[in-house]
Amino acid sequence: MIVVAFSGSRRASGIDRAFAAVRREIAALVHEFGVDRLAVVHGDAKGIDSMVDVACEDLGIQRVRCPAPWKLRGDSAGPFRNGFMLDFVKVSRAVALPCDASVGTRGFISMCERRGIPCRVVELGEL
Repeated sequence: MIVVAFSGSRRASGIDRAFAAVRREIAALVHEFGVDRLAVVHGDAKGIDSMVDVACEDLGIQRVRCPAPWKLRGDSAGPFRNGFMLDFVKVSRAVALPCDASVGTRGFISMCERRGIPCRVVELGEL
């Protein structure tokens, strides 16, 4: 099983080009690995995570939702969740879709680099 973690901006809700980018990335993964060998993990937030969830559901891809524990961890909940996704879900690779102001997504990219997890970065620019 190939497990791919996705991270991206919560501000991307309703942005057609962001959803198109998500669909392209997932289609490429399906082409490379097939639906039966692929699982996707995401942070279960609005924006990119929601788009990833819809695209996976449409294609029948297994997905794992990892919401951040905001009430327990406050502002550190996002980085905590991202580390959990990378360390405990046994991610094979990652895809990050940051916009210009995506502090959390850029932190996710750094986490991948420190862990040696290949991370494809798809810049969405200004949203």
